[in-house]
Amino acid sequence: MLAGDATACSCAAAPISQRVAAADAAFVGRLLDVRGSTYVYDNDRTIKGELGERVLVTSGRSEIQCGLRRSKADEEVGLLLTRAGAGWASSLCSQATAADLLSVDDDPPGQQIRLVIGVAILLAVLGYSILRLRRRRPPTSL
Repeated sequence: MLAGDATACSCAAAPISQRVAAADAAFVGRLLDVRGSTYVYDNDRTIKGELGERVLVTSGRSEIQCGLRRSKADEEVGLLLTRAGAGWASSLCSQATAADLLSVDDDPPGQQIRLVIGVAILLAVLGYSILRLRRRRPPTSL
């Protein structure tokens, strides 16, 4: 390790599902702005908790201080948040890739509508089948 590679952060390696369970909130979003130690994100998908369209997160000012990594323009990132008074806080160790965070999402977009459509199709097929069976029965003669 070179002297320039040293950082003050040491992150424990835990499965993403455990990290999400321990967090107060989690989302996938895009960094819009950095104002001192406040990072402003556009929330693309809430994974856990109640979050608005814009999420303000307090963190260290740089990665050396365990602050959030400043992602490239329009790059999706996953963030795990802890409650900090009335706001949110996070750190370099609480960042994840968007794909990792989305992999633990229990309610992907459109899941409920697909279930409703599937049940509606099932009921329509059953109803049609019952009608066809009633029409095919020959009248009973004595």
